[in-house]
Amino acid sequence: MKSKTQPGFALTFVIIIIALIGIVTYVLADGARTLQFHSNTVYLQAIERNLTTSALAWARNNVEDKSSEELGKTAELDVALIGTRGSSLTLITRKETNGRIEVRVNTSCSKSRQTFTNSARYRL
Repeated sequence: MKSKTQPGFALTFVIIIIALIGIVTYVLADGARTLQFHSNTVYLQAIERNLTTSALAWARNNVEDKSSEELGKTAELDVALIGTRGSSLTLITRKETNGRIEVRVNTSCSKSRQTFTNSARYRL
């Protein structure tokens, strides 16, 4: 005896499997986008820390030991060697009334559609 199969069972089964594969792909792709976003965020934070550290090192070497003519000027540092496109680094130095030097560091870096911009003041 031959067993009778319902017509269209195989087609329905294949359609359900294709739909499940589509759902799994969507969920995995969404997770990958989230991981990429977090990875870019951590990368940009590291670049921002490197830019700030470079600015403070430049200020210590070029402003602390020099005359007051360096103070009050805006310096835009070249960040091409860091290897990040869309990054910029500027710093403004001034002498406070107590004789200490204040450095304002402005950093900006971007990757993909994310951009980090920061401005902070430091005392040397």
